[in-house]
Amino acid sequence: YLIGTWQSLQFSAQLLNSHAWSPPLLMGSVAVAAFMGLYFMLFAMSYSGRKAQRHGALYVGALLTGATAFLSSGLAHATINRAGIAVSNLDVFYLIPLLFAVVLTVRGVVIIFNHMRQTKNSDRRQQDRTLLLAVFQAAVIIFFFTFFFPNSTSTQVIVPLSCFIAVSIIAYSMVFHRLFDIRFFVFRA
Repeated sequence: YLIGTWQSLQFSAQLLNSHAWSPPLLMGSVAVAAFMGLYFMLFAMSYSGRKAQRHGALYVGALLTGATAFLSSGLAHATINRAGIAVSNLDVFYLIPLLFAVVLTVRGVVIIFNHMRQTKNSDRRQQDRTLLLAVFQAAVIIFFFTFFFPNSTSTQVIVPLSCFIAVSIIAYSMVFHRLFDIRFFVFRA
């Protein structure tokens, strides 16, 4: 649901490109990215069997770092039109929630990777590899297009598509190869 919220906020900002609500919608999508990283890390902990204790400090951290996106002058003055979103002025308030999301996502990947190395069950190892493949392809595509083609219209299409592909890889593994227990994902959603 967070990926959908993130994409919906960006789409709404583009749809209302000349309206006063466009910059706050874009800022909201950046704020949601902090929660995406947090929930991925918590998912990785739960998936690997670690006790996902109450992480109140991380929730507060996601809220505070996400809120900094609303202070970003770069996002406030971004070029938003139907062709795409161009943030030409990167500032610290824009980078804080993104770095928070990246750090927690990398932590989640490390948790899954360590779980893959420690498990003896070949099915679980294949599940871990599938999850890592899904996250890796999305991360590489997002990083590449965001940093090398930030003002390109194709980036606005390819970045959300990479997230959809990641979810599709997991869904395909669940349905056709029965790699994952569907109940686990349904209850976590």
